[in-house]
Amino acid sequence: MKRHSFKKAIILAVVAALLLTCAPLVSMAQSFDDVSKGFWAGEAIEKWSDAQVLAGSNGKFRPNDQITRAEFAAVLNKIMKYDKGNAVFSDVKSSDWFYKHITAVASAGIMNGYDGKAMPNAIIKRQDAAIMIKKAFSIKKASSSPSFGDSDKISDYALEAVAALFEKEFVSGKPGKLFDPQGGLTRAEAVKIVSNVIPNYIYKPGTYTKLAKGNVVINCSGVIIKDADITGDLIVAPSVKDTVTLVDVKVAGSVITSGKAVVKEETTTPTKPTDTSTTPTTPTNPTEKPYCDTYANALVSSKVPQYIKDYIKIQHGTEIMTYKFVIKPSVFPVGDNVTTSVFSTNREYLWIGNTQGLIRLKVSDGKQENFNDKLKETDVKLLIDDEENGVWAITTGYVTHIPVQK
Repeated sequence: MKRHSFKKAIILAVVAALLLTCAPLVSMAQSFDDVSKGFWAGEAIEKWSDAQVLAGSNGKFRPNDQITRAEFAAVLNKIMKYDKGNAVFSDVKSSDWFYKHITAVASAGIMNGYDGKAMPNAIIKRQDAAIMIKKAFSIKKASSSPSFGDSDKISDYALEAVAALFEKEFVSGKPGKLFDPQGGLTRAEAVKIVSNVIPNYIYKPGTYTKLAKGNVVINCSGVIIKDADITGDLIVAPSVKDTVTLVDVKVAGSVITSGKAVVKEETTTPTKPTDTSTTPTTPTNPTEKPYCDTYANALVSSKVPQYIKDYIKIQHGTEIMTYKFVIKPSVFPVGDNVTTSVFSTNREYLWIGNTQGLIRLKVSDGKQENFNDKLKETDVKLLIDDEENGVWAITTGYVTHIPVQK
C-alpha cells in the first residue's frame, strides 16, 4: 500500500497555508423542480446537494447552466476543505462570496490564474476542469494519450490531465467521441465527473462498513472504516486533524493524507507467518543513480523524458528565465538568491534551487539536505518535479535528474 503525505508550513519565506478545523456537514435532502426523475445525472446531483457541496436556488438546480471557475473552485474546496489560502488575484476581493474558495484552492496549487487574475466569473473550460480534478484528487498519470476525435485541440498543458481522467473512465466525452476541451462544463456534468472520481464521500463521523468500488474521500474527524475493501485511493482531506482508523481494510491504491491526520491500521484476523528461510531475498527500492549531462547529450538520451527535452531546446541556459514553459513550478520562489522551487509529488518535501545550488526541505520539521554534490554547476535555473518525488534540475549548461532519495 503506497503512502503519500504533505503538510504546508511557512518555511524560507515560501507561502503556505493555515490549518482549519473540520465542521461536520448536516445532510439536507433536496429535490429540484428542474431535475426530472431518471435524469442522467440525477443521482449525482442528489448526492452532492445532500452533502451541501453544490446547492440550487429557489427550488432549481439549473443542471444545464455552465459552471464558472469560482463555482467549480467552491465545489472542490467544499469536498477537500483546503487550508485557508492567501493567494492574491486582482479580480478577487475579500468581500466576494467565492473569496475563501478561490484563495484556498489556488494556495493548494489546484487552480492557476492568468496574468494575476483568477477570472472567477468566466465559464471554466473542460480541459481546465480536468487539470483541477487531477490535482485535487491526486489522479495518477495515464499510460497513453486519450482517443478523442478532437485530441489535437487539447492544449499541451492539459493533455496529461485529460488523459488521466479518460484512462480511469472518469470522463467519456461527448457524442462523436469528442472531448470539446475549450468548451464549458455544465453543472450536471461537473457533479457527475466528481461522482465518478469520488464514489465514496465521507463527511460525517461514524463507522463505515459498506463502500462502493473506487476512491474514498474523508473530510471530517471521527471516522472508522471496518471490514471493507477500498479498490481505489483513500484520500484524507486537510480538515481531518486526528486518526482515521482502518479495521480489517485492504486499500488497493494509495493512502493520501494532506494535513495532520494519521491513518491507523488494525486487524482482528491473525496472520500466519511465512517461512522465508529458504527464499532468497532481493533488495527493494534500490537507490537510483542521479543523471547529469550536457544539454546536447540530454536531448538524445533515452533517460530524459520528452517534456524535459522540450524545456532545454533553447540556445543557452540564460534564456531559461524568459522561455515560455508549458509547465511551471508549483510554488513561486522567494527569498535571497532563490531562483526556483517545486514541491515533491507527495508534498512531503520542497526542492529549492538558488544561485549556490540545490537543497531539499522536509516541510514537516524544516530539515534541510544539500544536493550540490549531484550537480556539475550550482546556479540552478529551473526545477521540475519528476512525479516520483525526485526532481529535474536545469542549470546553465547541464540537465540533472535527482531521483527519490531515502
